[in-house]
Amino acid sequence: AFGLPLPLAASAGLHLAQGGELAFVLFSLAMGTEALSVETGQFLLAVVAVSMATTPLLARAGRAAQSQLERRGLPSRTQLQTETEAYSGHVVIAGFGRVGQVIGRLLDERGYRWVAVDLDAKNVERSRKERLPVFFGDASQEEMVAAARIDSAKAMVITLDDPEAAKSALAALRRKLPDLPVIVRARHHVHVQELLEKGATTVMPETTESSLLLGAAVLQELGDSKTDVDAAVRTVRERSYPTSPSGSGLP
Repeated sequence: AFGLPLPLAASAGLHLAQGGELAFVLFSLAMGTEALSVETGQFLLAVVAVSMATTPLLARAGRAAQSQLERRGLPSRTQLQTETEAYSGHVVIAGFGRVGQVIGRLLDERGYRWVAVDLDAKNVERSRKERLPVFFGDASQEEMVAAARIDSAKAMVITLDDPEAAKSALAALRRKLPDLPVIVRARHHVHVQELLEKGATTVMPETTESSLLLGAAVLQELGDSKTDVDAAVRTVRERSYPTSPSGSGLP
């Protein structure tokens, strides 16, 4: 329901399945006010106590379920490391949703090698069936990015929906590779400055860029020349985006 990947959702569900100490307080109060009969309240207290006693077993079951689901047709970090052993001068894509997929197709069109890491198990499974180099994992973990041969990569693209996840992935990368070109997709222009300060080389605000493309199409339909349209788009873009601390980085 919260959109977590299936393996993580199974683990979290089992970790959180037991009752808690607050139940003892609530059921005791309910019995004291006769909202619950003593017999029913004592039974519920016993159920909560038993469920809490099973916490270690539930935690173990959660970890086992997560591991099992992650192994179900999904490539592991070890497999990522093996498959990219000969990679050099490639592009690492963090997040393989609709934006990451378009970037992958563009790179294929130009003959560039790439590899993607994504936390959506179904998305990874579907991509692997299409023989795409997509692997299940968290791009904010240094070990996962290292397995993608980031040391020998030519650039990294971060297309994650969650701004905090994007910042974590960027921070993890910059601790090791301060000079690697990193292009980050932002959901909104308000995140641009912070991502630039975190070390992004280029930040592309999705809503702003899609609006500019739509506006350019409107101007062309109104009869403006391509030169005038490009100039107008460039002016609005420069006014919309903050300046990179390093003096680089905006499209």
